[in-house]
Amino acid sequence: MKDNYLLSGLWLAATVGGIIYLGYNGTISAQAEAEAHREAMVREEMARAIDAGHAGRFADAARMLEALQAEHPDSTSVMLNLGLAYRGLELYDQADAQFQKVLAANPKDWDAVAEHATILKIKGQEQEAFEQLEKVPPGEGQVLVRLTGDPDWAEAGDAERLTRLRTQHGGGARPDTAVRRLQEMERRRKEFEAANGSNAAPAPEAPQH
Repeated sequence: MKDNYLLSGLWLAATVGGIIYLGYNGTISAQAEAEAHREAMVREEMARAIDAGHAGRFADAARMLEALQAEHPDSTSVMLNLGLAYRGLELYDQADAQFQKVLAANPKDWDAVAEHATILKIKGQEQEAFEQLEKVPPGEGQVLVRLTGDPDWAEAGDAERLTRLRTQHGGGARPDTAVRRLQEMERRRKEFEAANGSNAAPAPEAPQH
């Protein structure tokens, strides 16, 4: 499985549903107490799934989020994070299905738009990927973070378009050191896979000084 040093940082801490307080004069009803308890349990399970994602344990995150989705099929927070878990597992069609469900509920969920764009880029549909990413308003969708830290964007063929997007979202006109290093790592990975087969593990990178 390809390392992705950015993916662990894209998880969204979000709630599922909401608590409705039905009390009167400051008194919370038994129904609202039960709902609050259920919401707390859901938050805890979501947090555990996101922690697993941060740690790169995508299979664990997917399992927990799938269980949450069975209980809360309309939660876009669950959909988006489950899509990230599937992307980490390189289940790109399943990941994109989750992002598309988010967009069906809210076409202006810019994180989902950016994730859909990344799936298109991974699949080699770079033109369509750029078209999607260019829809995202400046400062939304963590676009600059993606373009400067995601190896899936490190070797975009249209460097001019990539630079324009980085500038639009607050980055400099020239790639920074992190991007150049990601590009070099991606180049080395492809060379290694070509020489040794795609299932071989690459040699560890030399320490950086």
